[in-house]
Amino acid sequence: MTHEPTPHDPFVKTVFGDLALAAEELRAVLPPSLVARIDWSTMTHEPGSFVDEALKSRLTDMLFSVRTQGGHDLRVYVLFEHQSHADRWMVLRALEYTVRIWSELRARSPKAKRLPVVIPVVLHHGERGWRAPRELHELLDPLVAEIPELAALVPQARIVVDDLATLTDDDLERRSHELALRVALWLLRDGRRRDRLLASLARWGPMLAELVLRPGGIRAFQYQLAYLYKVADEDVRVAFLGLLDHTSEDSRDAVMTIEEMLINQGIAKGLEKGLEKGRVEGRVEGRVEGRVEEAANAVFRVLATRKLPVSDALRARVLACSNLEDLGRMLDRAIEVASAEDLFTN
Repeated sequence: MTHEPTPHDPFVKTVFGDLALAAEELRAVLPPSLVARIDWSTMTHEPGSFVDEALKSRLTDMLFSVRTQGGHDLRVYVLFEHQSHADRWMVLRALEYTVRIWSELRARSPKAKRLPVVIPVVLHHGERGWRAPRELHELLDPLVAEIPELAALVPQARIVVDDLATLTDDDLERRSHELALRVALWLLRDGRRRDRLLASLARWGPMLAELVLRPGGIRAFQYQLAYLYKVADEDVRVAFLGLLDHTSEDSRDAVMTIEEMLINQGIAKGLEKGLEKGRVEGRVEGRVEGRVEEAANAVFRVLATRKLPVSDALRARVLACSNLEDLGRMLDRAIEVASAEDLFTN
């Protein structure tokens, strides 16, 4: 059975597909004594998923492997819950998935004498906060709490819960020095509710716009703005654009270029039937002649920021392109290429 895609799944996988952001998140939620012993340079993303197919519309999972400074092998299993309320049975599900991870590792290394530690971390963004059990014994018959000897005979498990609903703006600001992570967690925390987004936009919108000026921030801005447009109503989008008057000219120009590319690709939610379609179209159509040139200049700005020289021939080739989708792909590539000439290398 296939599951309906949600905007949350690709967003979470993109955010935490960046190992630097994933490491920042885990440093904030794992026990400090463990954080101090992990060699974060060894962190890698393990492929695959362990969630039941029927639950993939509600859960996104990612598995990371790390080693401690003493050479111990660890797995951190991150589960992101899409639904608005906490799953009462999440501890049991996490235990089931942990056993699947162990079974796969045993099959992969049949001669191993020990199993690595697997730590389940649940990222929750429900409106009312986490109200479900965090320990397996909370789901068992109360008799287990009455007889200590019995408790020792039945499995116990505990999950780490990062409950975004309980975090204030100041908490999110202190969470990490990585702006992309702070903004992503804000979007996950407030993205479900229009009123919360509008209330927090004045503080977080300028930070979102600031991403385009950070090293490597253009890509983060693109997928974060796309997520905002997918989960938010049109008035949130209009409010965000209104905040650009309070940002730097460089930031404003880059944001408007990328924003219009998203619109051109139909990523903005409800673009074709927006609440103020005429006004939005009028603004876009009024800039039709300049959009291609602005898009090309955005490519040049990225290359200049990365200090990659651009020859006259290559500049002319970029300027000769009149297709916004092609220029959008060039902008994506400009973030990662080793040289400007690689923009046109397949």
